[in-house]
Amino acid sequence: ERVTDRVSIISNLKLESMSGFEKLHEVGDTFSLEGNALTDYCALQDVATKFLEGRKEMVINNNTFNPTTKMIANGLCKQ
Repeated sequence: ERVTDRVSIISNLKLESMSGFEKLHEVGDTFSLEGNALTDYCALQDVATKFLEGRKEMVINNNTFNPTTKMIANGLCKQ
């Protein structure tokens, strides 16, 4: 699956995992995850890889765990 615009998930204190996003392989614009309870980003490995191929970074701030785009792409995606 592909999103042609942006994805923003912000201030969801009950969201701990991105499980369920495994079929998402590409986001055309920005991907922002901010202010959530996230500790597991492993479902986003394909998306992270595509971002790195395009020399872009995902925006990941103020969550319980804040890995870089490269960490997620390399499987270092869960606290």
